[in-house]
Amino acid sequence: MVYAAIDPSYSRTGLCILHNNTFIFVPISPEGKNQSYSDEITRARAIAAEVYSRLSFCKIYDLACGKQQDKAAVVKLLIEEPMISSFKASSLGVLSGVLITSIINTELVNEIYTVNPNTIRQLNSAVSNKEKVTKKQLSLKVANEILEYLQSLGFKVVLEKSEKRKRKLSHDEAEAFLLLLLLLNYEQYFSKEIWTKIVSIHKGYNKNVKINKLKIEMQEVA
Repeated sequence: MVYAAIDPSYSRTGLCILHNNTFIFVPISPEGKNQSYSDEITRARAIAAEVYSRLSFCKIYDLACGKQQDKAAVVKLLIEEPMISSFKASSLGVLSGVLITSIINTELVNEIYTVNPNTIRQLNSAVSNKEKVTKKQLSLKVANEILEYLQSLGFKVVLEKSEKRKRKLSHDEAEAFLLLLLLLNYEQYFSKEIWTKIVSIHKGYNKNVKINKLKIEMQEVA
């Protein structure tokens, strides 16, 4: 089973994947700038291609390890919905649409889920912020604390694209991880004891967050 979550952004999309008890973090930054609608589509397709590449590798790995095709890497993905209320938000709507349709057309992902674009903000509003750090810093703080706990249980963490020099988790990846935890709880992946500990670290997970499941059947064009 492969679980993944995406925090979409043209500047740096955060992708977090859980496969074989390993959290894999991938920062995706396409070249260029959004100076036209054509640029938006081109850069969105580049991001989608990178997501596909990372997820398909998990399935190829399972097949190489001898798993049967129908049991190799069932993929479940959660993505944050765009907020359609401004020019920047409409641009993210393009990115989100390209990501979802591209993923559907590859038939790689078995299930796609979405959450409200304010979800991370709502979750983090329950976290004590005595140090008055920014929203991005707060996401990093709680994500690193939860990851440290999960690593103590035997989970591994891989920060990709860090061959040349050691790098730290970005806030985009941190928020993708926080979104992934919602999907894992929805799927009842963790034991009650582990989830209780996660909630003690991040009290926002006590909140009832609505997760929407998308229909991903491909439709033939007449």
